[in-house]
Amino acid sequence: MRFPHFSIEILMAVVVTAEKKSVTRAGKELGLSPSGVTKRLKIAERIAKTKLFHTTEEGLTLTEVGELLYSEAKKSIERALLAEEKVAAYLMLKERHLLVGHSTYLPSRLMDILIHFRFDGTPAVEIEHQPGLTASIVHQVLDGKLHAGFGFLPQQHPELTVRQLFEEPLVACIPLGHPMSTKHTIYPQDIQSQPFIAIGRGPMPVLHEEIENFFLGFGVHLNVVADAFAPLEALAYVEQKIGICLLAQSAVVSRSGIATKPLSNRVLTRKCGYFLREDSDHELIREFSAQVWKKTEGLRRRP
Repeated sequence: MRFPHFSIEILMAVVVTAEKKSVTRAGKELGLSPSGVTKRLKIAERIAKTKLFHTTEEGLTLTEVGELLYSEAKKSIERALLAEEKVAAYLMLKERHLLVGHSTYLPSRLMDILIHFRFDGTPAVEIEHQPGLTASIVHQVLDGKLHAGFGFLPQQHPELTVRQLFEEPLVACIPLGHPMSTKHTIYPQDIQSQPFIAIGRGPMPVLHEEIENFFLGFGVHLNVVADAFAPLEALAYVEQKIGICLLAQSAVVSRSGIATKPLSNRVLTRKCGYFLREDSDHELIREFSAQVWKKTEGLRRRP
């Protein structure tokens, strides 16, 4: 087996200096003096047999070889961190302690099942729930910090196993007094040129793209006038007559100034489910997955 000449400490010095553009700032990040960082950079250049940084008006900037080393160094550091996280997560599994993340905005019916989840026919298992945004939960599952995650779909990552648990139609939320608020059903063409409030476009761009592509199929371009981080913020915009928005039925909170109308086509839905790392092969995780699927069966029944 070959052993690398670059240690993690040396690679960390290269990565942090490249990002901070200064040995002083890098030293503060790494808990080293500027001379300590400089010493590690010199070792890195001696191993690489070429300069890795040059000085510019912006500070220390990577050379062409430095860019190559920086890219590979980041991957090595991430793999080392993943190894640490996976060992820690495995030890928790041995102690029958399960770390489960869930989106703060999951439908209440699914949230109730998760929060009150208990294993059937299995010795006591402690389940620790960690709330957050779907994008953050996905990253923590991939990093090995969480054993399983629940959030909005689609999630298309080659290292994830994903199963859909729940699907519900989107509805249009319209300010009272708006001409569309008296319609029984909203058709795609009704949305054309209407001021539209996008929800979660920053943290979950795929969900917004799904809505955009749906309307583009009918030749309708969304006129986005505001971005809302979460459903309650979007409803506040609607109430202020800034525009209309689309929400999952379960996310709609009754407001006196808002009319809620079904869409003519129920193809446009919000989906949620759970995701695990593809290489998760522990008995406890497999059992958790199987029992979650069983306990959520009622959510997948269609009237």
